[in-house]
Amino acid sequence: MKTKISFHQTQDNDIIYHHADFKIGSVVYMIIFSDDNDSLFYWLDNPDISPLIQGRKTFSIKFAVKDYIECGNDDLYAPADNHQFGKAEIRQLKQQLEILVSAHYQQYQPDCYIFVAERSSLVRMYKKMCSQPSEFMVNFQPITDLGDEKDCFILKTPHYKEA
Repeated sequence: MKTKISFHQTQDNDIIYHHADFKIGSVVYMIIFSDDNDSLFYWLDNPDISPLIQGRKTFSIKFAVKDYIECGNDDLYAPADNHQFGKAEIRQLKQQLEILVSAHYQQYQPDCYIFVAERSSLVRMYKKMCSQPSEFMVNFQPITDLGDEKDCFILKTPHYKEA
């Protein structure tokens, strides 16, 4: 799927972030991609994760309610206030995340992505997303149940080459 999405780029010290907004129901979210070496360095201590990302062009992925990011909410990854996610919204969220990851991959060509589910409901959704990808994501290889809490995921892109 070729989707042209404009990612905004911001810089904080030496860290460059690519971000885009998307909407589910009445809530605006922001997805953030970063190749911050300091945050990726944390994962190099994990024997399951380190060999998968070391020496690779890796981006971390996070998404949150845009208002929480802009207003400095204490619990940045809390669910949106007064918004219940039903099956339709979960399907829409899965689709939006896949579209955004695919578009980011097309523009920046990383080897892989790493993301952590901040809540158990996200662990379930990410596992479903990884086990039932959309047609345009079938060439991405997910690796699930990583990290001490089994809440870390790596998504190898078609650009990923085995050592």
